[in-house]
Amino acid sequence: MSLLAASRIKMMKYYLKSSFLCLLLILSLSMWGYYILLGNLGDPRVADSSLDGEEMYVWEVLLLALSLLSLFYLWACSLIHCFKNKRLFVAILIMLIWPLTYIYSLYILSSHVARNKAR
Repeated sequence: MSLLAASRIKMMKYYLKSSFLCLLLILSLSMWGYYILLGNLGDPRVADSSLDGEEMYVWEVLLLALSLLSLFYLWACSLIHCFKNKRLFVAILIMLIWPLTYIYSLYILSSHVARNKAR
């Protein structure tokens, strides 16, 4: 087995765990939720409808980095899962329209929940 195939198997092992998938979804959406919260609280840093790196605190930059890394991990695992299950059209759609990653991840999560309830 090649090194690339082994790394894909390790990557998918964590992706297919429903608790880890929920954590990734929450982390990837956390920065959007935080930005909306700041806008609703009337923080003067978001008065111009943007929050750039110079206005952010260190922990906000870390939250943004964690959010982006978890989104990239979800995107990559969704593509691998699509190719593994021979869903090429869905993989191309996810590759081009990245927000579909969330929908596909929720589909995977719901299939895990349904499978666990059937047991």
